[in-house]
Amino acid sequence: MGIAIKTGLKGVESRVRTLLLAGTCALLTATPAISQSFENRDASENIADSEISVEDTSAAERVDDLQQTIADLRESIDRVKIITNMEKIDVVYLSDMIENAPPEVEEAIEASSERILELQKALEASAIFYNALTSREVNIPDVVSIDLDEPDATIFVRGVAPDQGVTIDEAEGE
Repeated sequence: MGIAIKTGLKGVESRVRTLLLAGTCALLTATPAISQSFENRDASENIADSEISVEDTSAAERVDDLQQTIADLRESIDRVKIITNMEKIDVVYLSDMIENAPPEVEEAIEASSERILELQKALEASAIFYNALTSREVNIPDVVSIDLDEPDATIFVRGVAPDQGVTIDEAEGE
């Protein structure tokens, strides 16, 4: 007597599913390695082909811009969450925001503090903005506003640019 082996359709389906699952897992595992470029080592440029510039100015020189962008924060926050590409990101440091900010700007910031916090969280959650800001050593909790004019953005930051060679004592006027 011989032993008959029955595979049946259920056995074949099970094996096909297993092979398909294994193949899919292999592709998903290999995809990041295949798509990652090692030619460009700057993370901000790998994620977005954005030109990133840093500028120092004062809030007193940009009062109108700051008041308008702070007033537009609700819409800007929603847009930051869905943006997938930026051509140019300007980081504008507001050196007088450390001690001598114009009162109208400080009032606008205080009145919109919750929205500013939402903006900071949205920037941290966005790969484009997070990598652009951290590549220029921007402390995201110092961001006070953003002006989106897609495909460009201007991000206003309280403080002095890290590469300006100004110490904290100098910035505080001591």
